[in-house]
Amino acid sequence: MKQFSDLSEFLDQAWSLLTRGVVDAKFASRNPTFSTISEEGFPTMRTVVLRRADRVSNCLEIHTDLKTNKVFSLKKSNCFAILRCNIKELDLLYLGDIHQRAVYKIGERLASVWVAP
Repeated sequence: MKQFSDLSEFLDQAWSLLTRGVVDAKFASRNPTFSTISEEGFPTMRTVVLRRADRVSNCLEIHTDLKTNKVFSLKKSNCFAILRCNIKELDLLYLGDIHQRAVYKIGERLASVWVAP
């Protein structure tokens, strides 16, 4: 199995998987899990369809129906069926022979650190 020796290589792999999910309907990253907090304050998770992954702007785009609960959880409004998620932090986990995990904080510059091993 693959083992990553470099934080930038690990991040490149993650973006590659996201990009592939946009164009390949059968690929696992096509359907990520989207989490919100309900009006009652409870976390809810839903499977969504990834429509765009833009590494340059650190943005993921998800299309949804305006009538879904996830939209109501985000904003009480009758306008936005495209959700654009501006990524501020990525927590990546690779489950291989040696589990690897890294956190990337995105701001004016990218700050990254290995968490495991």
